[in-house]
Amino acid sequence: MARVKFSQEEIDQNCQIEDGIRQTLRGNPTAEVSASVIVSAYDLLDEKDGIISGTLEQKCTAIALFLSAEYSIVGENVIFRRQRPR
Repeated sequence: MARVKFSQEEIDQNCQIEDGIRQTLRGNPTAEVSASVIVSAYDLLDEKDGIISGTLEQKCTAIALFLSAEYSIVGENVIFRRQRPR
């Protein structure tokens, strides 16, 4: 599994996570992110761009929907993979 690397040039943590996963999935079948990074750094936003609390699963679902990906939680990590055609 390919571990996601985050761009330090991007200051928005949501963008760092989403872009890191996207870039990793371009060259690998999976992208692995520490669950603790998603819990602590990824913000769920409401329709007015206000930050709301959310569970790891809610945050992963938001990321997966944005990237058209699937995810699974494996131990201390979240594994994202390109969405399979239906």
